[in-house]
Amino acid sequence: MFAAPPVIDTELFAELPASLRVSNRKSKWVEFRKKGQPVDQPETIHSYLEGPSFDREGNL
Repeated sequence: MFAAPPVIDTELFAELPASLRVSNRKSKWVEFRKKGQPVDQPETIHSYLEGPSFDREGNL
């Protein structure tokens, strides 16, 4: 077995303003991904952001 990975402390860097959040709209993505899993409101989500991720050395 492998050793558990080290814990990396994190903090909130940015938050999507409430004025940009979409509510009361169904999302096919959430409907597909969350089947059988608890969500705040069935098949809804206020936002979805995706972007590149880099490690500490700057590798994509």
